[in-house]
Formats: sequence, structure tokens, C-alpha cells
Amino acid sequence: MKKTYRIIFAVLIIAIGSILNGFAWGTDIGHPISTISLISGLGMIFGGIVFLIVSLNKKAHTHNNG
Repeated sequence: MKKTYRIIFAVLIIAIGSILNGFAWGTDIGHPISTISLISGLGMIFGGIVFLIVSLNKKAHTHNNG
């Protein structure tokens, strides 16, 4: 995957995680759905940040024949 696509994917994951957190805190649906939204949103935010850092630090892949 190209570096540009990895960065866009990481930012998209962070944005979706933020939307899920806003949904969890902003609605009064109840325990199971709000909890699942909150936990998965936090996981997506932290996972997206880690994936973004790894994507930014990853060097171009070179093939070494030998």
C-alpha cells in the first residue's frame, strides 16, 4: 500500500473513532450500545494514531536481491 493511502486510511480511522465517541457521549440509548460505541471509538482513535505514526516513519520498501 502506498504511503499516501496509509496516511489517508489512518486519518479516516481516527475520524470514525471520533464520530463513534461523539455518538456514545451524545445519545441516551443505553448501556450496551453506548459502551460498545465508546470502547470501539477509543480503540479506533488510539489504533489510528499508532498506525499514522508507523506510516509516517516507514521508509520506502526496497527489494534487495542478495
